[in-house]
Amino acid sequence: MISKKLKKGKTYHCSQSIDGPLMNWTEEEWEENCQWMLDHNNEKFKSGRDLKRVFLDEAFKGHRVVPVDGCDNFDYHQGCLGHDKR
Repeated sequence: MISKKLKKGKTYHCSQSIDGPLMNWTEEEWEENCQWMLDHNNEKFKSGRDLKRVFLDEAFKGHRVVPVDGCDNFDYHQGCLGHDKR
């Protein structure tokens, strides 16, 4: 599990670990979860197979987490680094 200190006055996007799903999700879970996760173009995945392929690619790059939705301040080891509240 990734732990980081959250800062007051900031909002954070959610992130998803890469290893957990690759080791534990069933094919049905890949299909279900592709409906709410967004790709690098902020579009929904077309299939669970496409989503799993992205997770495998990210794991191969040494990344530990992926963004759940669009984030312009994202670190692939720590997750969202935070955004100032408006």
